[in-house]
Amino acid sequence: MTTLCSFASLCVLVAGASGFDTVDNDAKPCVVFETSGSDPGGGDKMVDLEGGALCLARSLETPTPSAITSGEHEHATFWEEHGPLLRRAWREVERTMDGVDAEDPAVRPTPSGRHDRGLGLDLYLDSVVDPALVRASSAARADPTTETEVAVLSLWAPAVPSFPDLGVHRARLLTTEGLSRIRSHLDRAARSGIPTRRPNGMNRHGVILDDDVDGAVSLPALTGFVNSLVDEIVRPLGRALFPADAGMADDAEYFAFTIRYSENEDVELREHRDASVFTLNVNLNLPEEGYGGSALYFVDPSDASNRYEVEFEPGMALLHRGALRHAALPIKGGTRQNLVIWLFGKGGDVRIAPYAEEEQLSVTERW
Repeated sequence: MTTLCSFASLCVLVAGASGFDTVDNDAKPCVVFETSGSDPGGGDKMVDLEGGALCLARSLETPTPSAITSGEHEHATFWEEHGPLLRRAWREVERTMDGVDAEDPAVRPTPSGRHDRGLGLDLYLDSVVDPALVRASSAARADPTTETEVAVLSLWAPAVPSFPDLGVHRARLLTTEGLSRIRSHLDRAARSGIPTRRPNGMNRHGVILDDDVDGAVSLPALTGFVNSLVDEIVRPLGRALFPADAGMADDAEYFAFTIRYSENEDVELREHRDASVFTLNVNLNLPEEGYGGSALYFVDPSDASNRYEVEFEPGMALLHRGALRHAALPIKGGTRQNLVIWLFGKGGDVRIAPYAEEEQLSVTERW
């Protein structure tokens, strides 16, 4: 016996003499469950068939985010209710070679309108991150000394040369090939038709990258890349750049998401602080994807009337304290896409008080 579910609604089952059937026969059905013997409690055991969770996920009517402040809990009930289903759907996408059927009318177009490229390519750090940074970081982890750490720090420069003490650092993080690979996987996620949750309380457009958050994109290639990037580069680098701000437990967890700005979506971002000890913000635009405006500005902690603008380039990353106030200026044509990673303590704790010099981590502890 097989149970079917329509694209029009969630699967509704009714008991009958011959088992379970759907009550909707008007729309195109998808197979959701089949019986597989009897379960220990009696009756038929219902087992997911290939494609069942993905079909159900595509049939959901995704709520539209609207809040531009304090929106992190917007439609929380929907995402909590459907979180387990969505994670099963992502596992089904991962089991396929290309993740989607381009002829399937349920597949939603990617926001950029691009086609997938190189979906079989991996996202290991040495295949997407600047080779000099990978080499220097690997050397520092293998032999954490002042010399190897300085070699890593030398690859990062003040984003505002006239005010190096502002604490905003920049570097070329992703190669052009790396950008292409990451964008291909993100487009794969967008083309899957699986509903995704807004990235944070202020941005409405983008996705969360996480294996456990309800409504996040949980493709292992992407979440594995983020985890490796944090563990091998971002966390030790943040500790080295901001030694007074992070102890061993203050950056134990992270939250990763993408954001997208365009004149028809999120246009700008109000001045704010991040919920992080320090933040990585890297531009995901391909070299041919230009846009106007959308620079960040950072506020001088000692004089709020002074603002310093920083413009992104493809693959360029910024690393700064989360407490440093900043904003995104209005975009004027085109689209800007970024990956943002917040690092913080367990349970979302964000330490504010600085460590005294004698309390700060050693080079070995940082790496």
